[in-house]
Amino acid sequence: MHPITRTLASFCVGIAVLAAGAGEVRAQSAPVRVVVALLPFEVHSAGGLDYLETALVDLLESRLEASGRVDVVESVVVREAMLGHAAGQMAEDALRKLARDVGADYVVTGSLTELAGQFSLDMRVTPVDSAFTARTMVFTADGEDELLDRVNELSERVVGIVTATPSALVVGVRLAGAEDLTGGVRSELETKPGQPYSSDAVRADLDTLRALPGIATATVETNRTADGVEVTFRLVTSEQLLAGSDPEDPTDVVAEVLIKGNRRIEADAIRARISTRAGEPYSARRVASDIREVYSLGFFRNVKVLSEDSLDGRVLTFEVEENPVIRQVTITGNDEIDGEKIRDALTLTTGSTLDFPLLYENS
Repeated sequence: MHPITRTLASFCVGIAVLAAGAGEVRAQSAPVRVVVALLPFEVHSAGGLDYLETALVDLLESRLEASGRVDVVESVVVREAMLGHAAGQMAEDALRKLARDVGADYVVTGSLTELAGQFSLDMRVTPVDSAFTARTMVFTADGEDELLDRVNELSERVVGIVTATPSALVVGVRLAGAEDLTGGVRSELETKPGQPYSSDAVRADLDTLRALPGIATATVETNRTADGVEVTFRLVTSEQLLAGSDPEDPTDVVAEVLIKGNRRIEADAIRARISTRAGEPYSARRVASDIREVYSLGFFRNVKVLSEDSLDGRVLTFEVEENPVIRQVTITGNDEIDGEKIRDALTLTTGSTLDFPLLYENS
């Protein structure tokens, strides 16, 4: 029996025993409960982990129900409403419609990616009401046992999100660097002044900016003000990363490709996303694409490429900066509000990868 399946079975037995003794207490003081629809997970792995598609959802459902604050729509009802759709292909409007069809307040979708034994768990919580923004979160884990711990924390964050207040408004959006390449892209960004701040929209905008021709990297900074949140996207061009290169020169050959700066993520997992190979002509366009591919792993806050000349050609070093992991969450200054109530509202939890757009939403 797989670790997650075994844990799910033992947890459900424990919940049944607790429910038998707590029914009378619930009847006396039943809290307001939020209705959530859980869609099947998408699983991306070459290691035959398809069983996690439903096992993770079942485990998350048990955790949410055990909170006493969430009701989960029966899986058969959700699957009937999804006929003709795949969870990962449903647009936000379709997710909101599904929520209305099944009587849910929120829809939770997720995908699990496994690379060289490393797991990345990406989740999205979409409210039925379009006046509120969807929220996303990312967890990483080394192996299935640690993945179980991430699911426990994930359930706490979902509970916090579905009972939280709406996000603050965006009061300004700025593009810094590469102004000559961005042109009219500002109108295509989902993050707009006057709209509720959404970390999901920020990530979509980062993808849009990184896909622009000539853009190698894009990062985001947020600044909270009394009026709302200011968002700054900082852009770096391929030419800035690799100044003086000539992508059309057939004598400019790549001698070696190195990985530097990774501590938790295996170099082979990073190298698998890099198409630039030793012995091939250097291409600035390909390097820029490789940077975007490494970014797409979701484990790094910054990726840059350094170039050095050698007797055999150009040596390229992909230097990555991993997202930090939250080791501790400390609450101070709460003289009148219980710390546990504040902690329940937080969507940043220990053990998860620090998400800088999400960090703002917890401030």
